Amino acid sequence: LGLLELGRRRVRHVAWAASEAALVVAPWWIYSTMHHGSPVPESGAAVIQLIEGHRELYLTVSKQMAWAAGTLIGTPFLDFAWLRDELFQEAVVAVAAWVMTVGLLVAASAKLIRRTDSTSPIWALVAHGVATCMLYTFVVPALWFFRRYLVATEALAALLVAVALAHAWRLRGQARRALVWSGLALGIGLGALALGTSLRYLWVAPSGSVDQGLHGAKGYREAARDVLAVVPPGSTLAALQSGALSYYADSETTVVNLDGVVDGRARAAFADGRLSDYARERGVAYLADWSFNLQEFARGSKRSRSLPRFRKIGAGRAQGSDRFIVLELDWPPNP
Repeated sequence: LGLLELGRRRVRHVAWAASEAALVVAPWWIYSTMHHGSPVPESGAAVIQLIEGHRELYLTVSKQMAWAAGTLIGTPFLDFAWLRDELFQEAVVAVAAWVMTVGLLVAASAKLIRRTDSTSPIWALVAHGVATCMLYTFVVPALWFFRRYLVATEALAALLVAVALAHAWRLRGQARRALVWSGLALGIGLGALALGTSLRYLWVAPSGSVDQGLHGAKGYREAARDVLAVVPPGSTLAALQSGALSYYADSETTVVNLDGVVDGRARAAFADGRLSDYARERGVAYLADWSFNLQEFARGSKRSRSLPRFRKIGAGRAQGSDRFIVLELDWPPNP
């Protein structure tokens, strides 16, 4: 949008908008620079690094395309979680579904763009939505985040659906009547399904919702509280999934981030295969995380000089099909 405004020679508008935006994010920039040495988070590079572990176990390009297509199909009415699972298992069908979905999105966008001038804001939405889809399908395929990563693409798809409906409404004669009644029936049906899909989150517990597997965040609050009840106060606790633990920990407990998303030194240690050395350097006495992330800790420590012995001392209650495991670390004497 800023580039479009500059193209319209509205430099003063861009300057005001940029100044206001900088004012809003300045507190975060200052905090991040003071605590992490940079105003830019490490999260993008760290997530790409974490994805490598998933690629070693199961993740392929067709599965990435499957999850993207399954996330976009149904926009803006439904979230087809079951469809993502089905496409995940069928490589050829997944690729075909992605090509058809994104092809339709691009074709509809191109038709809409042809009806506007080159400074219309729709250009920014199309560029953002299509680029976002490509980026997260092929470059940063963190499937567990797709329902928020692809929001820009879903916003574009929702607008295209609205434009198509408006075009149908302008038709005349028998064609319009047929479209109006069939569209009304379809809209009521899809609206009811969408409402039912959304409302169930008000009363479904994490263990019984679509929280299984890669379908969204697990219940971090209870998991974090269970872990903190096991770990002695004043301890140094580490986790790849450290956010909720940091939030609920008391002022005496230190929580160390290990996936590098908010810690540049941890990301560098993970990349060098010396994550365990970094944990020791930080004085970590306990490790708590989902079982998969405990395997990631081992993967990120394959070149470490100092590896601890692990003793399981507890676990959080089940969240979906997984639970937080709490390990006490017994470090060997310093080399």
